[in-house]
Amino acid sequence: MKKTIILLAALLLVSPVSFAKSGQDVPLGMIIVNMSGFRNDNGNARVFLFNSPAGFPDDAHKAYEVTTSQIKNGKAAAFFEFTPFGDYAISMFHDEDSDGVMDTNWYGKPMEGYGISGDAKGYRVDTFSDAKFTLNRNSMNIDIETGY
Repeated sequence: MKKTIILLAALLLVSPVSFAKSGQDVPLGMIIVNMSGFRNDNGNARVFLFNSPAGFPDDAHKAYEVTTSQIKNGKAAAFFEFTPFGDYAISMFHDEDSDGVMDTNWYGKPMEGYGISGDAKGYRVDTFSDAKFTLNRNSMNIDIETGY
């Protein structure tokens, strides 16, 4: 029991130093996503942040981070805080029925609004490289217009 307490105390003393050191080695920033052009305020905006082409634009399981934002007066904002500097791409959709899934018709055309960073225009046509941007400062704004 005494050995366990000593081991836990040692881990607690070492852990903050390790985390602080790793935090200093990797610069972090915040990505602010400003979305506009929603046809109504129903549901919410689902926003996907990708740090690689894998899964882009719509595989939430392969996204680096996913968030949901409330829509007000045809606009929404999402925040990705403590994000390591690097290359990213964003995709989003207007989840009007709040089911967490992009609704499509029988041949795959989106029935809910969507948008992609980098002023990319198509859905499932654009690649990660079309939508890519580099986070290299403390704060970065990305504007996305929702298309239907």
